[in-house]
Amino acid sequence: ARIEKISTKHEIEKSQEQIQKAKLALDKKEAELTRRNFVIYSVIAGFIAALVFAFILYRMGVQKQRVNLKLMNQNDEVMRSQSIIKKINKALTENEEKLRSIFDVSPYSIVVLDAGNKIVDCNDTSLELFRVKSSNDLLDRSIETLVAKQEAQEDKHGILECIRKNDLNRSQFTLARMDGSTFEAELTGRVIRNPHGEIDSYVVVANDITERLNFVESLKEAKMSAEESDRLKTAFLANMSHEIRTPMNSIVGFSNLLNDPKLKADKKQEFLQHILQSSSLLLNLIDDRCAQGIFIQVGLSLEHAGQIHGHRELALQRLG
Repeated sequence: ARIEKISTKHEIEKSQEQIQKAKLALDKKEAELTRRNFVIYSVIAGFIAALVFAFILYRMGVQKQRVNLKLMNQNDEVMRSQSIIKKINKALTENEEKLRSIFDVSPYSIVVLDAGNKIVDCNDTSLELFRVKSSNDLLDRSIETLVAKQEAQEDKHGILECIRKNDLNRSQFTLARMDGSTFEAELTGRVIRNPHGEIDSYVVVANDITERLNFVESLKEAKMSAEESDRLKTAFLANMSHEIRTPMNSIVGFSNLLNDPKLKADKKQEFLQHILQSSSLLLNLIDDRCAQGIFIQVGLSLEHAGQIHGHRELALQRLG
């Protein structure tokens, strides 16, 4: 018995050692699996981070291209205005005759002010724009007298102050003509300095944008009109669908009942009478809408209306 007990104890210890070894092997495999998972997750995380970084770089590149394109467009607009002023400055250094030639052929109104805010010169376009017969009617006036009274009251800084700050570039103002009428204009102004850096004069370029604004307003009105037309068409279709559904349901329902072979003759005659009445109601409804011209609003031509009338006659013949 003692030997068996010792043998049993030995087997138990041997089993415990095997269990311990199996546990160590299992722990080792779990550690290896954990390490592999960590490596895999690290690779996946790195890949995701790279994708996110690449996406961020792509978005930044797209935004940069958009900003550059917008800046290029704005620079083009600024360059157009500056080109006129540069041409005028160059002509001033050459001779008076060449200056006057460029001055008068400009399609924009150009007004020259002295350092004291008095108009000293203007081109022929300015005479047409402000509806005066001679440049004397504009000379010795301040630029503020050409601005509408309400606009002048709201303008706290003044046009000259905006020019000094280089802040008058295609700015919209309401200007007043000599006959009292007003118009919308874009003003661009620049300062001309003498060799000592002192302000010698101001140049203001005005462009009448009344037609442009009217065109924009007409586009808005056309859009509203089109939206209203679409709304009316939608309401018309909804109303027609509702009105047509009632007689159509009657026609379809009684037609299905006629398929019953056990239906009596008097019932068949009654159902046929209902179908004829609903068909007549439906055709009268369509005729009424055609008479009112509503089908024309949804693009139904006179030819289509004639086809509908022909179908009506044919249907009446078959039902008769």
